[in-house]
Amino acid sequence: MTLSSASPPRSSSTASRIAGVEIDRALVASARAGLAARWHQESGGLSGAPLRARSTALIARLWRLTEGELPIIGVGGIDTPQAAWEKIRAGASLLQVYTGLVYEGPALAGRICRGLLERLRSNRLDHLARAVGLDHR
Repeated sequence: MTLSSASPPRSSSTASRIAGVEIDRALVASARAGLAARWHQESGGLSGAPLRARSTALIARLWRLTEGELPIIGVGGIDTPQAAWEKIRAGASLLQVYTGLVYEGPALAGRICRGLLERLRSNRLDHLARAVGLDHR
């Protein structure tokens, strides 16, 4: 399996082609656009909780556009089992946890895994792959 990363376009005329799906500024926008005004004044990049809802919406849109045929890496604000579950249900088949590890430490990985197992049981799913894109079915 090959994984690719798509950066946000630099201008409205920029577009990327990812496995036949046109990705443009309407889909992948600047990380700060659409966020609360307080985040516009911050220097440097944004990560973690400020991007959670936005990245989950993007995952959902990509999943719908690709009809679930491409692996999507869920990133942005994964610091609890619930945040991880939301990314998976939106369409993420892989997760990247970074900022959450900085603040929560390495025990976060175990908490997320245990929480995902609980959610699988409560949803009567026998494998995590069955939860990928569940919000769209």
